[in-house]
Amino acid sequence: MQLTTKMSLSALVLAVGMTSVSANAESFLNEEFDYPDGMLDGVGGWTGNTGVTVAGGVASHPGQDGDITLGFAAQTGGVVYVATRSQQANDEPNLSSFGGLGLYNNGGEQLLIGKLWGVADEWALTGDGEPNSGVDASQGVFQNVVTKVDFDNSEITMWILADDAEILGTPVARIDKSIAFNEVRLRGGNGGELNFQFDWVRVGTSLVDILPDIFGGGTLGDTNGDNLVLIDDYEALRDNFESGTELSQGDVDLDGDVDQDDFWIIKSEFPKYNGGASLASAIPEPASLTLIGLGSIAMLRRKK
Repeated sequence: MQLTTKMSLSALVLAVGMTSVSANAESFLNEEFDYPDGMLDGVGGWTGNTGVTVAGGVASHPGQDGDITLGFAAQTGGVVYVATRSQQANDEPNLSSFGGLGLYNNGGEQLLIGKLWGVADEWALTGDGEPNSGVDASQGVFQNVVTKVDFDNSEITMWILADDAEILGTPVARIDKSIAFNEVRLRGGNGGELNFQFDWVRVGTSLVDILPDIFGGGTLGDTNGDNLVLIDDYEALRDNFESGTELSQGDVDLDGDVDQDDFWIIKSEFPKYNGGASLASAIPEPASLTLIGLGSIAMLRRKK
């Protein structure tokens, strides 16, 4: 199905002139905790709770009040993925305990990804909507917890992935919340038995950035496995825009749908494999109007 959309002249002109919006994959934080065993405070830029330790490349928060913080570039727009390979080491702590990965903006709390205060022993998000995942946070194994922050639509979505996952699949929690952040915190409080452990923490604009072991085997923007980003990759996206769910249909960010985020990735990656030529220049009229329409839709949704 080819997408056809009625666009105003001003939207078309605006879309043709757009050069500033980019979906280049970018990694903002890749914390592997590969430090000598001992206190985390004062190591690798981390500051705060002196009870948080590192042993064997794993950071452990003892569950007592107090956070440990690491700052990085501010995140305020587009789509950003936050992921951690974590576990709640002790099963069934008291309901008043809390812990997990916190997102902060200049010291102000924005989001907690983990066990919430007053909530059963499961992964959850702080916010309005469907915050509780129903997934036990203390299964005796580390779990890949992926959170997608869509700044422009004020939506935050969570997935829990096994190590052998191939796509994100169905999310386990979703909330509506507008945030900005430039810090991550390892958190825990109100219960010394809580003990959250973190194997790594990553922040980036694509799944390849945050889960390279699962999603890093291919070429960003490639839909058919030829390790190139060509016109056929765009055509796969065009024909399945807002209906596809698989990589072969244009879901190049592997989040289970084909949308404007996938469009921006293909548009951005296309010149690298086509001698610098833009995607628009490779599509003859009137087909290029479809491209302009997709770009306009994507831009307008990012602005709403």
